[in-house]
Amino acid sequence: MTRRPGMPWTLAGALLLALPAAHAQDDGAGAARDAQQVFARVSPSVVTVLALDSAGRPDGQGSGVVVAPGLVATNCHVVRGAATLRLAGAGGEQAAQWTRQLAGLDLCLLAAPGLSAPPVALRTSQELSVGEPVYAVGNPLGFGLAVSSGLLSSRQEGQPHVRLAATAPVSPGSSGGGLFDRQGRLLGLTTAILGTGQSLNLVLPAEALAELLAKGEPRPAAEPVPPAERRWKAEASELFARNAWAELHLHAQQWIQAQPTSANALVYLTRAKNRQGRYAEAEATARRALALDNDLGFAWTELGEALIGQDRVSDAEQALREAALRDPSNANPNIQRSLLHSKAGRKEAARDELQLAVRKWPSNPRLWTSLGQLEEQLGRADDARRAFAAAERLGGALAKEETAATGRSAHARQVEALAALGWVELRNQRPVQAEAAFRKGLALDARHVELWNGLGTVMHHLHRWADAEDAYTRALALAPNDAAVLGNRGAAYAAAGQTDKAMADVQAALRIQPGNERAQRLLAGETFNARNYRAAAAAYARLAEIATPTADDLVMWAESLLKLNDVPAAQALLRQAETKTPPSPRLDDAMGKLLAAQNDLAGALPYFERVRAANPTQAQAWSTKGYALFRLERLSEAIETLETAVRLDPTLANAWINLGQAQLRARNLGRAIEALEKSIVLAPEAADARLYLAQSYLQVRMPAKAREQAQAVLARMPSAPPMLAIMAVTDLLEHRVAEAAAWHGKLHAVAPEIAGKVRMQAISSGVMGALQWPE
Repeated sequence: MTRRPGMPWTLAGALLLALPAAHAQDDGAGAARDAQQVFARVSPSVVTVLALDSAGRPDGQGSGVVVAPGLVATNCHVVRGAATLRLAGAGGEQAAQWTRQLAGLDLCLLAAPGLSAPPVALRTSQELSVGEPVYAVGNPLGFGLAVSSGLLSSRQEGQPHVRLAATAPVSPGSSGGGLFDRQGRLLGLTTAILGTGQSLNLVLPAEALAELLAKGEPRPAAEPVPPAERRWKAEASELFARNAWAELHLHAQQWIQAQPTSANALVYLTRAKNRQGRYAEAEATARRALALDNDLGFAWTELGEALIGQDRVSDAEQALREAALRDPSNANPNIQRSLLHSKAGRKEAARDELQLAVRKWPSNPRLWTSLGQLEEQLGRADDARRAFAAAERLGGALAKEETAATGRSAHARQVEALAALGWVELRNQRPVQAEAAFRKGLALDARHVELWNGLGTVMHHLHRWADAEDAYTRALALAPNDAAVLGNRGAAYAAAGQTDKAMADVQAALRIQPGNERAQRLLAGETFNARNYRAAAAAYARLAEIATPTADDLVMWAESLLKLNDVPAAQALLRQAETKTPPSPRLDDAMGKLLAAQNDLAGALPYFERVRAANPTQAQAWSTKGYALFRLERLSEAIETLETAVRLDPTLANAWINLGQAQLRARNLGRAIEALEKSIVLAPEAADARLYLAQSYLQVRMPAKAREQAQAVLARMPSAPPMLAIMAVTDLLEHRVAEAAAWHGKLHAVAPEIAGKVRMQAISSGVMGALQWPE
């Protein structure tokens, strides 16, 4: 392993630890006491809003705050669509009526004449300061009233009212709850979780509540009840769950004929058209639905999907923002935004949106499966595994609970999740868990080709050739022309020494799919093993036409040509193989044989020696090994190895840098400083050496020395984040708060995450001026 060139852009833990952490426990206890006091003061005025259907069954819930005698403010999306409303609070349950609204702000006023709870005092936004403590009180997830604390993170002027954002965590069910200050005054209602940040939530300000009380509009007339003789919406939902798009299309058209002013009917017709790829028609239908009900969140979501299908990204994003504004608890806008990010290659952003969607709709197995696929694409195997497992559990539960039609759909999603889980386990070298997933899936669907193929691959991985052959054969009985499975069975036959069967499967796979990389590689390898070198050379040449050869491919191709006495072509291939990663274990031996065939024994000898043992007197080899030991956290061995390297070659700057870094990690600070100062003499331009030296000086409380190293790098690289951070920290250590703030501002512009850590460490150290630094 060799050191990667360039400068590391992450701060070692020692950097931030250089700041003293004062009063952390006292501050935490004080914040907890404040939250308890606020909760005790305002909880009698916070109620749970229960939305009931026409049969009196619970259909949803949220929170509300008593803002005047007998009057409760909440979000309109909490009460919209409810047949009746009830309030639950400290005084028990009672009926309520929706009387007024500010529909554009998602604010509604409920009247409960018998409500004895005291109203809260309002505090207007003009009196607020960004950074002051705030407390959210509501009923998250239906578990009862709860309080969470945070900061007022943003106050922006807007129309018709100022826009507030806070970091006090809220969850579904808290919509309509209150955000209070330390004196229990109401700053506004919590209304939405922002997908762009963690625990960042929108708040409707007190001015909007005052407007609601003074001049709220009358509640809208209820949508006409569909004809009793046809359960239009229930039938549409069932068709949607079954993915029966053509049937849904016809059903929605009939629904519209029966109820021409039903916005819901138009939304389901839009859904059918979107799923059929008829995006322009879907857009027109969605706009008809919105003309009837501009606040229908699902119509905005479907419009967004239709616009995505037409590659009108900006219009789609606007439609999805409108959807989220009208129904912040709806996961579908986040799902569509995830698709937008995925199409643009922004996998991390797509994952963030799906995670938010899962928080809003945790019972959807397909969402969990999609999240698992994204996690795997991002290389997060453990997260992918957990997501697929959740999808499988939920799919199984839904298959038992739902109707026959939708149960079959849930059953299929469970099998899909098990297949995905099996492959992610296998790709992460967990064959036992992969086998369990594939077998569980096959117990649910024994005709699933991909599950049999996966099980065969697990058996191959475990060298259980007969079981692998059986699984692949079962897959081929269901899909005889699947070239991938034929190639896999051919590989199992080859590993078991059944060459004739292997060749038959490989040739069949290549007839079906001439560009099958696995089958072509297997054909080349088997002909090489059979010592048919001319055929092997031709097979490897064909492989190079359809795929990028690996180092092993190139070496075996070169060995075939050596057998045919084509030395120049073999040499070119081996030179190419030397550039490949991972390297081939055959390379050194093959290169030695090539040079020997050219009578270049001096050139061949180093390759042969490298096959047998490494040269113990090469300083660079010792340095490379020492760096690998350091990265493995085997610090004492790394230091011993790197000291050997610098003894062998005192002029090798790389070895001194590695030694200094290892000594720093081991907290041998004096020796770290000594080694790193020698490295800078040998390599003055080595930015990483200066970074580690600056960190060492910080740990021994020599900020002036640390600043000197940072300035040397910043003279050449003015935006280097670690050095900007070091400048801010050294000024803080020397109580130059203004200078530290200036450096922090520069750091925030290029590396906000590092800047955030420096800010929080400064605040925890009692530098309250850091509250004004950007987060």
